[in-house]
Amino acid sequence: MRKVIRKLCNEFAKDELANMIWEVDENLDGYVSEEEFENMYKKCITDENEEEGKKLFYLTQFLMYDKDEKHEICVEDTLEILCARHQNNVDQALDAIFDIEKVDENGKKKKVKRETISFLEYSKRMHELSMKKRNEISNLKKTFCDNLKQEALKEAKERAERKQFEENQAL
Repeated sequence: MRKVIRKLCNEFAKDELANMIWEVDENLDGYVSEEEFENMYKKCITDENEEEGKKLFYLTQFLMYDKDEKHEICVEDTLEILCARHQNNVDQALDAIFDIEKVDENGKKKKVKRETISFLEYSKRMHELSMKKRNEISNLKKTFCDNLKQEALKEAKERAERKQFEENQAL
């Protein structure tokens, strides 16, 4: 992994590599076995709640996209896998990976599509998207729980009012 990462970028710290292994290393032997790798990949593919550590997954995806070993990927490199994974949302997936927001000379923000991105850019972008999705899920859960709480409080209040009414009727 160290050799692969060195080919992709010079800026990757040793502790980041150790963390990448640690996220996957279930038996804590300091290595990623084939079984641990397969488990990681399956968990990350099906992780709709963005709860899995995904650094090794992002590296794996990037290497799958970078078939020609150019050490950067472009839209065409990603299409085949994105089509299989995102079916109807391929354009959204491509935009999420390749679009960046730039400020023009008038100070207005606009989206610009990059031609290619490096592994570090890809990994950073995927992490940002993962955190955004995790926050959205967290907000949905909070809203759901808040609504349940409001309904429970309303029902408790109505029961108390009915009980009070019944007691007043009994007098």
